[in-house]
Amino acid sequence: MAVAAVCVALVYVLLLVGLGLGANAKKLPLVEIWLFGIAGLGVVLAFAARVRISNSEGTLTGIPYASAAWWVCVVGGLAYMAYFLTLEWTVRADAERALNEWTTQLKAANPNDPDDEAFNQAMLFMLPPNERVQAKDNLRLVKQNFGATPAYTSFRHSDLFPLLQRNKGQCEFVPQGLRSWKPGSGKLECDLSVLLRTPEGEFPMSVPMQAALDKDSKRHWQILRTEGFFQSLGSPKLSRYGWYVRRMEETAAAATQEFLATASGRPNRQPPGLIDLRYLTESQICPRVGYQAYVSDTLPRPTAERILDTSFGRIAMGGCLTAFWGGDPNYADALSKSAFFSDAKGVAYPADSKDRVRFRYVFEHVQDGRIRLAGYGGTPGFPDKQSQVLIAASGIEVSFPVEIRPLDAQDPYSVARGRLVLTLADPALANQIRSEQTSGTKPLDDRPTDIAITPMTWRVVRIESDLKVTSYRPQGPPGGPPGM
Repeated sequence: MAVAAVCVALVYVLLLVGLGLGANAKKLPLVEIWLFGIAGLGVVLAFAARVRISNSEGTLTGIPYASAAWWVCVVGGLAYMAYFLTLEWTVRADAERALNEWTTQLKAANPNDPDDEAFNQAMLFMLPPNERVQAKDNLRLVKQNFGATPAYTSFRHSDLFPLLQRNKGQCEFVPQGLRSWKPGSGKLECDLSVLLRTPEGEFPMSVPMQAALDKDSKRHWQILRTEGFFQSLGSPKLSRYGWYVRRMEETAAAATQEFLATASGRPNRQPPGLIDLRYLTESQICPRVGYQAYVSDTLPRPTAERILDTSFGRIAMGGCLTAFWGGDPNYADALSKSAFFSDAKGVAYPADSKDRVRFRYVFEHVQDGRIRLAGYGGTPGFPDKQSQVLIAASGIEVSFPVEIRPLDAQDPYSVARGRLVLTLADPALANQIRSEQTSGTKPLDDRPTDIAITPMTWRVVRIESDLKVTSYRPQGPPGGPPGM
Protein backbone atom coordinates (compact mmCIF):
# COMPACT_ATOMS: atom_id res chain seq x y z
CA MET A 1 0.00 0.00 0.00
CA ALA A 2 2.94 2.32 0.69
CA VAL A 3 4.13 1.63 -2.86
CA ALA A 4 0.68 2.56 -4.21
CA ALA A 5 0.73 5.81 -2.22
CA VAL A 6 4.20 6.66 -3.59
CA CYS A 7 3.02 5.91 -7.15
CA VAL A 8 -0.03 8.17 -6.74
CA ALA A 9 2.13 10.93 -5.26
CA LEU A 10 4.59 10.61 -8.14
CA VAL A 11 1.78 10.73 -10.72
CA TYR A 12 0.32 13.78 -8.98
CA VAL A 13 3.65 15.63 -9.07
CA LEU A 14 4.26 14.75 -12.71
CA LEU A 15 0.76 15.85 -13.70
CA LEU A 16 1.01 19.06 -11.70
CA VAL A 17 4.37 19.98 -13.22
CA GLY A 18 3.50 18.86 -16.75
CA LEU A 19 0.10 20.53 -16.88
CA GLY A 20 1.50 23.65 -15.24
CA LEU A 21 4.29 23.98 -17.83
CA GLY A 22 1.80 23.36 -20.64
CA ALA A 23 -0.63 25.95 -19.32
CA ASN A 24 2.18 28.47 -18.88
CA ALA A 25 3.37 27.91 -22.45
CA LYS A 26 -0.16 28.64 -23.69
CA LYS A 27 -0.52 31.59 -21.27
CA LEU A 28 -3.46 29.85 -19.62
CA PRO A 29 -4.23 29.35 -15.93
CA LEU A 30 -4.08 25.81 -14.62
CA VAL A 31 -7.65 24.92 -13.66
CA GLU A 32 -8.05 21.17 -13.29
CA ILE A 33 -10.38 20.32 -10.42
CA TRP A 34 -9.71 16.61 -10.75
CA LEU A 35 -6.13 17.15 -9.50
CA PHE A 36 -7.59 17.56 -6.01
CA GLY A 37 -9.00 14.03 -6.32
CA ILE A 38 -5.58 12.55 -7.09
CA ALA A 39 -3.99 14.40 -4.17
CA GLY A 40 -6.79 13.21 -1.90
CA LEU A 41 -6.35 9.63 -3.08
CA GLY A 42 -2.64 9.83 -2.29
CA VAL A 43 -3.34 11.14 1.22
CA VAL A 44 -5.83 8.34 1.88
CA LEU A 45 -3.48 5.62 0.63
CA ALA A 46 -0.54 7.03 2.61
CA PHE A 47 -2.61 7.24 5.78
CA ALA A 48 -3.90 3.68 5.35
CA ALA A 49 -0.36 2.42 4.69
CA ARG A 50 1.00 4.06 7.84
CA VAL A 51 -1.80 2.60 9.96
CA ARG A 52 -1.33 -0.86 8.48
CA ILE A 53 2.45 -0.79 8.95
CA SER A 54 2.13 0.52 12.52
CA ASN A 55 -0.26 -2.33 13.39
CA SER A 56 1.85 -5.05 11.76
CA GLU A 57 4.21 -5.46 14.78
CA GLY A 58 7.28 -5.19 12.58
CA THR A 59 6.21 -7.60 9.87
CA LEU A 60 5.72 -4.75 7.35
CA THR A 61 8.03 -1.88 6.47
CA GLY A 62 7.78 1.29 4.39
CA ILE A 63 6.86 4.01 6.88
CA PRO A 64 9.33 6.49 5.26
CA TYR A 65 7.76 5.91 1.82
CA ALA A 66 4.22 6.35 3.17
CA SER A 67 5.26 9.50 5.04
CA ALA A 68 6.94 10.92 1.95
CA ALA A 69 3.84 10.23 -0.15
CA TRP A 70 1.69 11.80 2.58
CA TRP A 71 3.71 15.01 2.64
CA VAL A 72 3.97 15.26 -1.13
CA CYS A 73 0.21 14.95 -1.57
CA VAL A 74 -0.66 17.19 1.39
CA VAL A 75 1.82 19.95 0.55
CA GLY A 76 1.20 19.66 -3.19
CA GLY A 77 -2.56 19.64 -2.71
CA LEU A 78 -2.48 22.64 -0.37
CA ALA A 79 -0.15 24.51 -2.71
CA TYR A 80 -2.43 23.89 -5.68
CA MET A 81 -5.47 24.84 -3.56
CA ALA A 82 -3.80 28.11 -2.61
CA TYR A 83 -3.03 28.77 -6.29
CA PHE A 84 -6.58 27.84 -7.34
CA LEU A 85 -8.27 30.00 -4.68
CA THR A 86 -5.97 32.95 -5.43
CA LEU A 87 -6.73 32.61 -9.14
CA GLU A 88 -10.47 32.42 -8.45
CA TRP A 89 -10.24 35.49 -6.20
CA THR A 90 -8.41 37.49 -8.88
CA VAL A 91 -10.94 36.41 -11.53
CA ARG A 92 -13.82 37.37 -9.27
CA ALA A 93 -12.25 40.72 -8.33
CA ASP A 94 -11.50 41.53 -11.96
CA ALA A 95 -14.99 40.53 -13.11
CA GLU A 96 -16.58 42.59 -10.34
CA ARG A 97 -14.48 45.60 -11.33
CA ALA A 98 -15.72 45.30 -14.93
CA LEU A 99 -19.27 44.77 -13.66
CA ASN A 100 -19.05 47.96 -11.59
CA GLU A 101 -17.92 49.96 -14.63
CA TRP A 102 -20.80 48.54 -16.68
CA THR A 103 -23.51 49.06 -14.06
CA THR A 104 -22.37 52.65 -13.47
CA GLN A 105 -23.25 53.38 -17.08
CA LEU A 106 -26.43 51.30 -16.84
CA LYS A 107 -27.79 53.33 -13.95
CA ALA A 108 -27.25 56.58 -15.86
CA ALA A 109 -28.43 55.30 -19.25
CA ASN A 110 -31.58 56.37 -21.06
CA PRO A 111 -32.49 53.56 -23.48
CA ASN A 112 -35.16 55.71 -25.14
CA ASP A 113 -32.48 58.10 -26.45
CA PRO A 114 -30.31 56.36 -29.08
CA ASP A 115 -27.72 59.15 -28.74
CA ASP A 116 -27.45 58.83 -24.97
CA GLU A 117 -23.76 58.62 -24.04
CA ALA A 118 -24.24 56.42 -20.96
CA PHE A 119 -26.34 53.93 -22.94
CA ASN A 120 -23.73 53.65 -25.67
CA GLN A 121 -20.99 53.31 -23.06
CA ALA A 122 -22.93 50.43 -21.52
CA MET A 123 -23.41 48.93 -24.99
CA LEU A 124 -19.62 48.94 -25.47
CA PHE A 125 -19.36 46.19 -22.85
CA MET A 126 -21.55 43.99 -25.06
CA LEU A 127 -19.08 44.17 -27.93
CA PRO A 128 -16.04 41.89 -28.37
CA PRO A 129 -12.89 43.73 -27.22
CA ASN A 130 -11.40 43.83 -30.73
CA GLU A 131 -14.52 45.65 -32.00
CA ARG A 132 -14.60 47.95 -28.99
CA VAL A 133 -11.31 49.76 -29.53
CA GLN A 134 -12.36 51.92 -32.46
CA ALA A 135 -15.79 52.80 -31.05
CA LYS A 136 -14.48 53.67 -27.58
CA ASP A 137 -13.16 57.07 -28.69
CA ASN A 138 -16.21 57.87 -30.80
CA LEU A 139 -19.47 56.66 -29.26
CA ARG A 140 -21.43 57.62 -32.36
CA LEU A 141 -19.79 54.64 -34.03
CA VAL A 142 -21.60 52.36 -31.59
CA LYS A 143 -24.97 53.35 -32.98
CA GLN A 144 -23.62 53.70 -36.53
CA ASN A 145 -21.94 50.28 -36.68
CA PHE A 146 -24.14 48.24 -34.36
CA GLY A 147 -27.47 50.09 -34.15
CA ALA A 148 -29.19 47.71 -36.56
CA THR A 149 -27.87 44.52 -34.96
CA PRO A 150 -30.14 42.23 -32.91
CA ALA A 151 -27.82 42.59 -29.89
CA TYR A 152 -28.18 46.40 -29.88
CA THR A 153 -31.95 46.21 -30.25
CA SER A 154 -32.45 43.52 -27.59
CA PHE A 155 -30.23 45.43 -25.15
CA ARG A 156 -32.28 48.61 -25.62
CA HIS A 157 -35.38 46.60 -24.75
CA SER A 158 -33.77 44.58 -21.96
CA ASP A 159 -35.69 43.66 -18.81
CA LEU A 160 -33.15 45.70 -16.82
CA PHE A 161 -34.11 49.15 -18.02
CA PRO A 162 -37.76 49.42 -16.90
CA LEU A 163 -36.68 48.56 -13.34
CA LEU A 164 -33.72 50.98 -13.41
CA GLN A 165 -35.71 53.80 -14.99
CA ARG A 166 -38.52 53.84 -12.44
CA ASN A 167 -36.02 53.66 -9.56
CA LYS A 168 -33.53 56.19 -10.91
CA GLY A 169 -30.66 56.84 -8.53
CA GLN A 170 -31.90 54.26 -6.02
CA CYS A 171 -30.45 51.04 -7.45
CA GLU A 172 -27.44 49.10 -6.20
CA PHE A 173 -25.77 46.13 -7.90
CA VAL A 174 -24.21 43.86 -5.26
CA PRO A 175 -21.91 41.06 -6.54
CA GLN A 176 -22.59 37.70 -4.90
CA GLY A 177 -19.64 35.73 -6.25
CA LEU A 178 -18.90 33.45 -9.18
CA ARG A 179 -21.46 30.83 -10.07
CA SER A 180 -18.98 29.20 -12.43
CA TRP A 181 -15.83 30.01 -14.36
CA LYS A 182 -13.81 28.26 -17.05
CA PRO A 183 -10.60 29.21 -18.85
CA GLY A 184 -10.16 28.66 -22.54
CA SER A 185 -7.68 29.35 -25.30
CA GLY A 186 -6.95 33.06 -25.03
CA LYS A 187 -10.11 33.69 -23.04
CA LEU A 188 -11.84 33.11 -19.73
CA GLU A 189 -15.57 32.68 -19.21
CA CYS A 190 -17.49 33.16 -15.98
CA ASP A 191 -21.03 33.58 -14.70
CA LEU A 192 -21.30 36.25 -12.03
CA SER A 193 -24.15 36.19 -9.53
CA VAL A 194 -25.46 39.68 -8.71
CA LEU A 195 -28.19 41.02 -6.43
CA LEU A 196 -29.96 44.15 -7.66
CA ARG A 197 -31.38 46.12 -4.74
CA THR A 198 -34.09 48.71 -5.43
CA PRO A 199 -37.01 50.26 -3.52
CA GLU A 200 -39.12 47.53 -5.17
CA GLY A 201 -37.10 44.73 -3.57
CA GLU A 202 -34.16 42.47 -4.29
CA PHE A 203 -33.72 40.91 -7.73
CA PRO A 204 -31.18 38.08 -8.24
CA MET A 205 -29.36 38.33 -11.56
CA SER A 206 -27.04 36.19 -13.61
CA VAL A 207 -24.42 38.06 -15.66
CA PRO A 208 -22.38 35.83 -18.02
CA MET A 209 -19.04 37.42 -18.91
CA GLN A 210 -16.05 36.58 -21.04
CA ALA A 211 -12.52 37.97 -20.81
CA ALA A 212 -10.19 38.07 -23.77
CA LEU A 213 -6.55 37.77 -22.72
CA ASP A 214 -3.95 39.96 -24.42
CA LYS A 215 -0.25 39.10 -24.77
CA ASP A 216 0.37 40.30 -21.20
CA SER A 217 -2.50 38.14 -19.89
CA LYS A 218 -4.54 41.26 -19.11
CA ARG A 219 -8.27 40.59 -19.15
CA HIS A 220 -10.65 42.63 -21.34
CA TRP A 221 -14.22 41.80 -20.33
CA GLN A 222 -17.34 41.45 -22.41
CA ILE A 223 -20.94 41.03 -21.16
CA LEU A 224 -22.34 38.04 -23.06
CA ARG A 225 -26.06 38.56 -22.41
CA THR A 226 -28.17 41.47 -23.68
CA GLU A 227 -31.51 40.53 -22.07
CA GLY A 228 -33.08 37.99 -19.73
CA PHE A 229 -30.81 38.81 -16.78
CA PHE A 230 -33.50 37.78 -14.26
CA GLN A 231 -34.57 34.50 -15.86
CA SER A 232 -31.96 32.01 -14.69
CA LEU A 233 -32.03 32.58 -10.93
CA GLY A 234 -34.61 32.54 -8.15
CA SER A 235 -37.66 34.75 -7.81
CA PRO A 236 -37.22 38.31 -6.54
CA LYS A 237 -38.18 39.31 -3.01
CA LEU A 238 -40.44 42.33 -3.32
CA SER A 239 -41.18 45.12 -0.86
CA ARG A 240 -44.72 46.44 -0.40
CA TYR A 241 -43.94 49.02 -3.07
CA GLY A 242 -42.66 46.28 -5.36
CA TRP A 243 -45.85 44.27 -4.86
CA TYR A 244 -47.88 47.39 -5.70
CA VAL A 245 -45.89 47.80 -8.93
CA ARG A 246 -46.53 44.16 -9.86
CA ARG A 247 -50.23 44.56 -9.05
CA MET A 248 -50.36 47.66 -11.26
CA GLU A 249 -48.72 45.83 -14.15
CA GLU A 250 -51.11 42.89 -13.82
CA THR A 251 -54.30 44.95 -13.62
CA ALA A 252 -53.19 47.40 -16.31
CA ALA A 253 -52.35 44.49 -18.64
CA ALA A 254 -55.83 43.06 -18.06
CA ALA A 255 -57.40 46.47 -18.79
CA THR A 256 -55.33 46.77 -21.98
CA GLN A 257 -56.52 43.38 -23.20
CA GLU A 258 -60.13 44.25 -22.34
CA PHE A 259 -59.86 47.57 -24.20
CA LEU A 260 -58.49 45.97 -27.35
CA ALA A 261 -61.01 43.12 -27.11
CA THR A 262 -63.89 45.57 -26.67
CA ALA A 263 -62.69 47.78 -29.55
CA SER A 264 -62.52 44.60 -31.67
CA GLY A 265 -66.09 43.58 -30.77
CA ARG A 266 -65.17 40.99 -28.10
CA PRO A 267 -65.29 38.26 -30.79
CA ASN A 268 -64.19 35.53 -28.38
CA ARG A 269 -67.21 36.24 -26.20
CA GLN A 270 -69.86 35.87 -28.92
CA PRO A 271 -72.14 32.83 -29.29
CA PRO A 272 -71.92 31.25 -32.76
CA GLY A 273 -74.09 32.95 -35.35
CA LEU A 274 -74.83 36.04 -33.24
CA ILE A 275 -72.55 38.53 -34.98
CA ASP A 276 -71.99 39.70 -38.54
CA LEU A 277 -68.37 40.87 -38.40
CA ARG A 278 -68.51 42.40 -41.90
CA TYR A 279 -71.28 44.74 -40.81
CA LEU A 280 -69.46 45.73 -37.64
CA THR A 281 -66.21 46.45 -39.51
CA GLU A 282 -67.97 48.70 -41.96
CA SER A 283 -69.93 50.57 -39.28
CA GLN A 284 -66.94 50.97 -36.83
CA ILE A 285 -69.29 50.41 -33.90
CA CYS A 286 -66.81 48.37 -31.88
CA PRO A 287 -63.97 50.94 -31.77
CA ARG A 288 -66.48 53.58 -30.73
CA VAL A 289 -67.72 51.42 -27.86
CA GLY A 290 -64.16 50.67 -26.78
CA TYR A 291 -63.17 54.35 -26.93
CA GLN A 292 -66.10 55.55 -24.87
CA ALA A 293 -65.77 52.78 -22.28
CA TYR A 294 -61.98 52.96 -21.73
CA VAL A 295 -60.81 56.37 -23.06
CA SER A 296 -63.43 59.09 -22.72
CA ASP A 297 -65.17 57.20 -19.87
CA THR A 298 -68.57 58.25 -21.23
CA LEU A 299 -69.94 54.72 -21.32
CA PRO A 300 -69.94 52.42 -18.29
CA ARG A 301 -67.88 49.33 -19.00
CA PRO A 302 -70.59 46.88 -17.88
CA THR A 303 -72.94 48.62 -20.33
CA ALA A 304 -70.34 48.28 -23.10
CA GLU A 305 -70.06 44.57 -22.37
CA ARG A 306 -73.84 44.15 -22.53
CA ILE A 307 -74.00 46.04 -25.84
CA LEU A 308 -71.30 43.93 -27.42
CA ASP A 309 -72.26 40.62 -25.84
CA THR A 310 -76.01 40.67 -26.41
CA SER A 311 -76.94 43.25 -29.03
CA PHE A 312 -74.94 42.35 -32.09
CA GLY A 313 -77.71 40.16 -33.46
CA ARG A 314 -80.12 43.14 -33.49
CA ILE A 315 -77.41 45.38 -34.96
CA ALA A 316 -76.60 42.93 -37.72
CA MET A 317 -80.25 42.39 -38.60
CA GLY A 318 -81.56 45.91 -38.44
CA GLY A 319 -78.70 48.32 -37.81
CA CYS A 320 -80.71 49.78 -34.95
CA LEU A 321 -77.92 50.69 -32.57
CA THR A 322 -79.56 54.03 -31.71
CA ALA A 323 -82.55 52.18 -30.33
CA PHE A 324 -80.68 51.48 -27.12
CA TRP A 325 -77.50 53.64 -27.26
CA GLY A 326 -77.21 57.17 -28.57
CA GLY A 327 -73.41 57.28 -28.51
CA ASP A 328 -71.08 60.13 -27.63
CA PRO A 329 -71.49 63.12 -30.00
CA ASN A 330 -67.86 64.17 -29.31
CA TYR A 331 -66.37 60.86 -30.46
CA ALA A 332 -65.54 61.88 -34.04
CA ASP A 333 -64.18 65.23 -32.92
CA ALA A 334 -61.96 63.51 -30.32
CA LEU A 335 -60.43 61.22 -32.94
CA SER A 336 -59.73 64.23 -35.14
CA LYS A 337 -58.08 66.50 -32.55
CA SER A 338 -57.33 64.84 -29.19
CA ALA A 339 -54.01 63.48 -27.90
CA PHE A 340 -55.36 59.92 -28.13
CA PHE A 341 -53.21 59.61 -31.26
CA SER A 342 -49.67 60.73 -30.34
CA ASP A 343 -46.19 60.39 -31.75
CA ALA A 344 -43.45 58.36 -30.08
CA LYS A 345 -42.77 61.23 -27.64
CA GLY A 346 -46.41 61.50 -26.54
CA VAL A 347 -47.13 64.67 -28.54
CA ALA A 348 -50.55 64.76 -30.22
CA TYR A 349 -50.56 64.59 -34.01
CA PRO A 350 -51.87 67.79 -35.64
CA ALA A 351 -55.51 67.60 -36.67
CA ASP A 352 -54.73 67.92 -40.37
CA SER A 353 -51.67 65.64 -40.49
CA LYS A 354 -51.48 62.58 -42.71
CA ASP A 355 -50.26 60.50 -39.76
CA ARG A 356 -53.43 61.29 -37.78
CA VAL A 357 -55.48 60.09 -40.74
CA ARG A 358 -53.39 56.90 -40.89
CA PHE A 359 -53.73 56.44 -37.12
CA ARG A 360 -57.49 56.92 -37.25
CA TYR A 361 -57.81 54.31 -39.97
CA VAL A 362 -55.82 51.87 -37.83
CA PHE A 363 -58.06 52.38 -34.80
CA GLU A 364 -61.31 52.25 -36.75
CA HIS A 365 -60.20 48.90 -38.20
CA VAL A 366 -58.76 47.42 -35.03
CA GLN A 367 -61.02 44.40 -35.61
CA ASP A 368 -58.66 43.47 -38.45
CA GLY A 369 -55.79 43.03 -36.00
CA ARG A 370 -54.23 46.41 -36.77
CA ILE A 371 -53.39 47.01 -33.09
CA ARG A 372 -52.12 44.05 -31.12
CA LEU A 373 -50.51 43.75 -27.72
CA ALA A 374 -46.89 42.68 -28.23
CA GLY A 375 -46.07 39.15 -27.19
CA TYR A 376 -49.58 37.76 -27.69
CA GLY A 377 -49.22 35.78 -30.90
CA GLY A 378 -47.96 38.78 -32.84
CA THR A 379 -45.00 39.33 -35.13
CA PRO A 380 -41.95 37.12 -34.46
CA GLY A 381 -38.86 39.22 -33.83
CA PHE A 382 -40.78 42.30 -32.63
CA PRO A 383 -38.27 43.97 -30.28
CA ASP A 384 -40.49 45.62 -27.67
CA LYS A 385 -41.44 43.32 -24.80
CA GLN A 386 -41.37 45.25 -21.52
CA SER A 387 -44.08 47.28 -19.82
CA GLN A 388 -43.13 50.65 -18.36
CA VAL A 389 -44.42 52.16 -15.12
CA LEU A 390 -44.14 55.92 -14.57
CA ILE A 391 -44.82 57.13 -11.04
CA ALA A 392 -44.84 60.92 -10.81
CA ALA A 393 -46.48 63.61 -8.73
CA SER A 394 -48.97 64.22 -11.54
CA GLY A 395 -50.15 60.61 -11.60
CA ILE A 396 -49.26 57.01 -12.38
CA GLU A 397 -49.01 55.69 -15.93
CA VAL A 398 -48.38 52.20 -17.24
CA SER A 399 -47.62 51.58 -20.90
CA PHE A 400 -47.45 48.38 -22.92
CA PRO A 401 -45.79 47.79 -26.30
CA VAL A 402 -48.20 47.25 -29.18
CA GLU A 403 -47.79 46.28 -32.81
CA ILE A 404 -49.51 48.73 -35.15
CA ARG A 405 -50.25 47.72 -38.71
CA PRO A 406 -51.03 50.79 -40.88
CA LEU A 407 -52.56 50.47 -44.31
CA ASP A 408 -49.12 50.68 -45.96
CA ALA A 409 -47.84 47.59 -44.09
CA GLN A 410 -47.63 45.23 -47.04
CA ASP A 411 -46.89 41.86 -45.43
CA PRO A 412 -47.56 40.04 -42.11
CA TYR A 413 -44.05 40.81 -40.85
CA SER A 414 -44.29 44.59 -41.32
CA VAL A 415 -45.55 46.64 -38.38
CA ALA A 416 -44.91 49.94 -36.64
CA ARG A 417 -43.84 50.06 -33.01
CA GLY A 418 -46.16 51.72 -30.52
CA ARG A 419 -47.16 51.92 -26.89
CA LEU A 420 -50.63 51.93 -25.35
CA VAL A 421 -50.64 54.20 -22.28
CA LEU A 422 -53.03 53.92 -19.32
CA THR A 423 -53.39 56.06 -16.22
CA LEU A 424 -54.57 55.00 -12.77
CA ALA A 425 -58.00 56.55 -12.26
CA ASP A 426 -57.80 56.64 -8.45
CA PRO A 427 -55.88 59.66 -7.01
CA ALA A 428 -56.08 58.37 -3.41
CA LEU A 429 -54.56 55.02 -4.36
CA ALA A 430 -51.88 56.77 -6.43
CA ASN A 431 -50.89 58.83 -3.39
CA GLN A 432 -50.71 55.68 -1.26
CA ILE A 433 -48.42 53.97 -3.79
CA ARG A 434 -46.15 57.02 -3.94
CA SER A 435 -45.86 56.98 -0.15
CA GLU A 436 -44.88 53.30 -0.25
CA GLN A 437 -42.15 54.18 -2.76
CA THR A 438 -40.31 56.27 -0.15
CA SER A 439 -41.18 54.23 2.94
CA GLY A 440 -38.14 51.95 2.68
CA THR A 441 -39.98 48.76 3.65
CA LYS A 442 -38.00 45.51 3.64
CA PRO A 443 -38.53 42.75 1.06
CA LEU A 444 -41.35 40.34 1.86
CA ASP A 445 -41.58 36.62 1.17
CA ASP A 446 -45.23 36.70 0.06
CA ARG A 447 -47.63 39.16 -1.51
CA PRO A 448 -49.55 41.11 1.19
CA THR A 449 -53.23 40.22 1.16
CA ASP A 450 -54.41 43.83 1.15
CA ILE A 451 -52.39 44.53 -2.00
CA ALA A 452 -53.49 41.32 -3.71
CA ILE A 453 -57.15 42.33 -3.47
CA THR A 454 -56.71 46.06 -4.15
CA PRO A 455 -59.01 47.03 -7.04
CA MET A 456 -57.36 49.25 -9.65
CA THR A 457 -59.27 51.09 -12.35
CA TRP A 458 -57.31 52.11 -15.43
CA ARG A 459 -58.21 54.54 -18.19
CA VAL A 460 -56.58 54.49 -21.61
CA VAL A 461 -55.16 57.94 -22.36
CA ARG A 462 -53.33 57.56 -25.68
CA ILE A 463 -51.60 55.36 -28.20
CA GLU A 464 -48.08 56.47 -29.07
CA SER A 465 -46.32 55.60 -32.32
CA ASP A 466 -44.22 57.20 -35.03
CA LEU A 467 -46.08 54.91 -37.50
CA LYS A 468 -42.81 53.99 -39.21
CA VAL A 469 -43.34 50.55 -40.68
CA THR A 470 -40.46 48.09 -40.26
CA SER A 471 -40.22 44.55 -41.53
CA TYR A 472 -39.34 41.88 -38.95
CA ARG A 473 -39.27 39.04 -41.44
CA PRO A 474 -37.04 36.26 -40.09
CA GLN A 475 -33.74 35.87 -41.90
CA GLY A 476 -33.64 32.40 -43.40
CA PRO A 477 -30.50 30.50 -44.39
CA PRO A 478 -28.90 31.61 -47.67
CA GLY A 479 -29.98 29.77 -50.75
CA GLY A 480 -33.56 29.11 -49.60
CA PRO A 481 -36.67 29.81 -51.64
CA PRO A 482 -37.83 33.45 -51.91
CA GLY A 483 -39.73 34.75 -48.92
CA MET A 484 -38.45 32.09 -46.56
